[in-house]
Amino acid sequence: MSEASIDRALEVAAVAALGPTFEGRIATEAQIFSPPYDRWAQLTHLRAGADIATLGVGGQDEHVGVYQIDVSVPEVGGNPRAVLLGHADRIRAHFIAGRRFTHEGQGVRVRSASVSQIRRVDGWQRVSVSVSYSALSTRPEV
Repeated sequence: MSEASIDRALEVAAVAALGPTFEGRIATEAQIFSPPYDRWAQLTHLRAGADIATLGVGGQDEHVGVYQIDVSVPEVGGNPRAVLLGHADRIRAHFIAGRRFTHEGQGVRVRSASVSQIRRVDGWQRVSVSVSYSALSTRPEV
């Protein structure tokens, strides 16, 4: 249950960070999606696994990973660099180190957020914001 709750907490936070101008323009894992003509985002959860945080039945496991938010805009028209960096700044400001997001009682803490270089991908200009996180879950008692 914690994997699903961790994923959902991060997804809801990413959608909030992107804001209403991205409504209907967000691709998530295992979803069929056709990019619109002007701007869109892709959410990818890169899980790095779980380690034992405390021992014993009912102990805790620490889940870590990166939640990546890719923002794409057309290569032509306007100033794609300025637009992408504006989106990246807004998203990164939402995921400040130490901020906590929850879903169904499962907390997820942001460790850091970093912005990639701008790059060309399939006719789009793209920037990525990578959010490093950790989350503690309680092992079920057998």
